[in-house]
Amino acid sequence: MKKLFLLLFLLCPQLSLAQSPMTRCALSADGRSCVQSLFPSSSAALASDQVVSVVPASLWSFEVSNASGAAWWILIFDAIAAPTDGAGQLPVKCYAMPVGTTNFSAAFTMPIQFRTGIVISNSSTGCFTKTASVQAFISADAR
Repeated sequence: MKKLFLLLFLLCPQLSLAQSPMTRCALSADGRSCVQSLFPSSSAALASDQVVSVVPASLWSFEVSNASGAAWWILIFDAIAAPTDGAGQLPVKCYAMPVGTTNFSAAFTMPIQFRTGIVISNSSTGCFTKTASVQAFISADAR
C-alpha cells in the first residue's frame, strides 16, 4: 500500500498538494495541475451589484464600501446575475450594516463554495427583500 501511495505521489504530485489542508491549492478543471491564483473582481463605479464569477467558484474575500452611511445590507448569492429587486430573495450570506458603517470586509480561511456563480449585492431593505442601492464599491477575490 505504501509503495502504491509513493508511486501516485511521484507520478501526480499536484494531487497530493491539492488535498493537503495546509496548501491553498485547487485542481484545474482537467485535474492535471494545481491552480493557486485568486481572481479579483471589482466594480468600475458605484454599483448595487457585482458579478464576481459566472461559473462555480470559491469566495476567499470581499469588501463593500457604501457611501450613504444609512443602514444597509450585503447579500451574497449563488447566481450568475443579480436577482431582481423585491421580496423572496434567498442569499447564501447576508450581513447587516448599522447606520454610520461605510465599509465592511471579510476574508475566509476556508472559502465559501458556490455551485453556480457569485454575485454580491448592496441592498437598502434587508436580507430577504432586495432593493438595489447604487452607492457601493464592491470587490472580491475568488477562485
